[in-house]
Amino acid sequence: MHEKHPWKRLLSVLICGVMLLGLLPTAALADEIDTDAPVLSFDSVNRGSDTAATVGFLSNEAGTYYFAVAEADGAAPTIDTTGTGTACDTSVQTISLTLTAGAKDLYIVVKDAAGNVSEPLKVRIPEYAPTVIDGFRALADATTLPASFDYTLGTETLYSIPEGGGLFVYAKLLKVQVSEEDVGSQLNISFAGKNGSLATGIVIYRQNGESIELMNVSGSGSYVQELTNAGTYYIALCGQDETVTGLCHAELFLSPAPVSMIDGFQALEDATELPASFDYTLGSDNILYSALDGSGNTHVVSAKLLKVQISEEDVGSQLNIGFAGKTEDIDTTVWVFQDNGGTITLLERQDNDNLNGEGEYAAVALPDAGTYYIALASHCDNERGLCQAELSLSLAPVTMGMIEGFQALTETTELPSSFDYTLGSDNILYTALDENGDECVVFAKLLKVEMEENAILNISFAGKTADIDTTVWLFRESDGTITLLERQDNDNLNGYGESAAVVLPDAGTYYIALASHCENERGLCSAEISAMNPQRFDCLDFTADPVPEPEEGDKWSWDPESKTLTLKDGFSLYCADDDAIRLPDGAAIVVEGSAQIASAYDDGIEANGALTIKGGENARLTISAYDDGITADGDVLIEDCGLKLDTGDIGVCAYGGITVSGSDLDITCEDEGLYSDKTGTGVTIFGSNVRITAGEEGIQTYGGDILISGSDVNIDTTSDEEGIHASGNLTVRGGRLVVAALENALEASSISLADVVFDIRTMDSGYDMLDMDDPEGFCLPGAFRLYDIDGNLLYEGEWTDDLLNGGTLYVDNTPVFRAVSICQHNWSDTWESNATHHWHECSGAYCDIKENEDKDGYGAHEEQIINAVSATETTDGYTGDTACKICGYLIAQGTVIPATGKTTDPTDPTGPTDPSAPTDPSVPTDPSAPTDPAEPTKPADPNAPATGDSSNPLLWIGLILVSCVGIAGIALFSGKKRAR
Repeated sequence: MHEKHPWKRLLSVLICGVMLLGLLPTAALADEIDTDAPVLSFDSVNRGSDTAATVGFLSNEAGTYYFAVAEADGAAPTIDTTGTGTACDTSVQTISLTLTAGAKDLYIVVKDAAGNVSEPLKVRIPEYAPTVIDGFRALADATTLPASFDYTLGTETLYSIPEGGGLFVYAKLLKVQVSEEDVGSQLNISFAGKNGSLATGIVIYRQNGESIELMNVSGSGSYVQELTNAGTYYIALCGQDETVTGLCHAELFLSPAPVSMIDGFQALEDATELPASFDYTLGSDNILYSALDGSGNTHVVSAKLLKVQISEEDVGSQLNIGFAGKTEDIDTTVWVFQDNGGTITLLERQDNDNLNGEGEYAAVALPDAGTYYIALASHCDNERGLCQAELSLSLAPVTMGMIEGFQALTETTELPSSFDYTLGSDNILYTALDENGDECVVFAKLLKVEMEENAILNISFAGKTADIDTTVWLFRESDGTITLLERQDNDNLNGYGESAAVVLPDAGTYYIALASHCENERGLCSAEISAMNPQRFDCLDFTADPVPEPEEGDKWSWDPESKTLTLKDGFSLYCADDDAIRLPDGAAIVVEGSAQIASAYDDGIEANGALTIKGGENARLTISAYDDGITADGDVLIEDCGLKLDTGDIGVCAYGGITVSGSDLDITCEDEGLYSDKTGTGVTIFGSNVRITAGEEGIQTYGGDILISGSDVNIDTTSDEEGIHASGNLTVRGGRLVVAALENALEASSISLADVVFDIRTMDSGYDMLDMDDPEGFCLPGAFRLYDIDGNLLYEGEWTDDLLNGGTLYVDNTPVFRAVSICQHNWSDTWESNATHHWHECSGAYCDIKENEDKDGYGAHEEQIINAVSATETTDGYTGDTACKICGYLIAQGTVIPATGKTTDPTDPTGPTDPSAPTDPSVPTDPSAPTDPAEPTKPADPNAPATGDSSNPLLWIGLILVSCVGIAGIALFSGKKRAR
């Protein structure tokens, strides 16, 4: 065994420690090595002249900077960093440059102490432009206010804004003198694209001694500047950068400083009597009012102020207020205040940013008697124009839960049922949760129905005389609990209402709410509700061997020779686990009357090849399908048939062409409405009415054209995708085309529209309204209006080629998102009338005028007396009828004037014996009764129908006597002729 030596161990430890200590400085030195390059950022650029400029930049660490100048958009130079350069720290570094004329690019790098070089910072140095200050100093004449003019940005000098950090703009420069009398007033300025929205701005300066100082900058098209001093003011009406050019319109005027809206109310003396209806031009009194909204924000508006007194009898009623632009799209607001013991407080403010010109509507419950104030106002200080106001009192609607309303129903509605109903007529607002759990408040007609298992329930509900946005709710009762089964709300922008086709899972009690979209929708609607109880519950497969045979009582037949399936009136089929009907290639379906098909799992009709669906008078086939409504491996022809499809996938899917002829086609689907998937074929629609509400494209082809002729086609794909998408060409001739789409409204290789009424719009600003590969020869027919994405009118007139920019439409620099044709009215020569007014109707099939007051010749009746006859001693007279001298409408019938010398039998209770005595006005006289030929007879009522029972036996007797005399005369004359 070896002897241990503890001192050797100690020596080893000491040696290791010394070695480790020797390594420590080396490790520390390695950690201190700098490998990070500086990072540069831009600060400013100022081009003082053609030959001088300064550029400011920042570096995140100190070092040495180097730079090189190149021509604008030229090749980047190589910067030599081996020289001394210029020392810099982390504060703003300013480089002064001597240049030649024109725009330049400056490249800057920084090298730190460790030799790391930054990425180059590229700074664009624009060409020299005079500052707006220079431009202001050159102005000799001041602009007289008010001023209104057009100006095209880009036609004159490019200016720089000294305070803009290198901002260059085209601008119209103005000089305005403000007198001592104008101090305290407001300078109102608006400057915007004339035919479209341009990114405009307004910059205001004021002369202060020898210097011209910036006051304010507005990045919008309007601005109001309070004038606190007399003197010289300067205004630059400009774009927001140097790229903004185009035709603009400017308005400048002085107005008094805003008056407190509360002060305006307190100055009112007379109260307005309700109901009230009148026109008012916003801004006509040249007064701006300021008021705080419910969030404490100040608004400055033009307004008509009203004061109304509410009595104790009116407490609990509802104040209804409507206020909208009458002749143009004016953004309005409605304010309602209450006087609480001398303190005027805001009760409600309605401001829905009504970009489409529909105005504002307020329905305010009146909690107390007393004084209320109303401001019929603009949305902001620059909204002006003619508006129309309607104010009335009504009973406040009762609010109740929709479920509670269903539970209160005692009677069951028998189906089918068809009726008209005025939303809001019962003055009850119902609250209910939709499928997303959001609360909706609506007017509604509530119904209770008893249904059998697997019954197919069809519901449609739409405005009858106006575009009323409707919804359809369907509830199911199970074990005493009422739950929502389905809700249809497609935001029917085109006024076609809502429809639903639902296969009911169980027998029992169901509830239907035919409802408004929101609490402001009221008006006359039409409802259609029907139900079918299926005769069959399995697939009719005519591709199988053997084919199905009808049993006694079945309402269908099959002809194997012609491969024709006839669906008789009342036919209904429900298939739970397959395609409802399968057909061989070349098959036809003939619909007689009303028939219904439902598939809870797959397609409604599937064909192995070509398929024809024919109908006749009153033929209507309804298909409800989990997948496609109709799918075929070949061409599909729909001819002379009413066809309604409600599907979870495609409406009609053909691996061939689709032709719709002389048919009414109504499709609600999750995917495409009409889909043709085969090169060389497409979709043809002529002489038909087609309505499609689709989750994807309304009509789509792959490789085929779309031709629409003499048809009324209405497509709504606002939830997603294009309205019409043709891989080939799209041609529309005659009829009407209405398309509202989220993406491109129309997309095709080429688009041709002729002699068609149209309303085409795209809802998403990320897409174009039209998308054409080949725009050659495209034009919009007739007169039309073009709008931007916010509903602002860009253009009105006929086609001009400068509206087309590539494959879509622009007005100046603004893209078009809606195109609407202007109806070429064909006014009737005959008059239409009501009790107060007359007008001419337009005979155009697609006239867009709904209100009588907007129709040709509309005016109040002008009274005149006709048929007046003076009484004589022996004959009665007649006061005459009151009729309109324009249209002939009978406003009031006259009365008989008794003969001045006429006496009657004293025992006769029908009249006095004294000819001068007054007659009893409560006893009617009959001026139409036959009298002595010398006596006048009352003229016929020009408003009465041409035929019909007059319910006057004396008149009939007189007519018979006259006829007999005429017949006797004819016979006598004929006899004399024969005797010759």
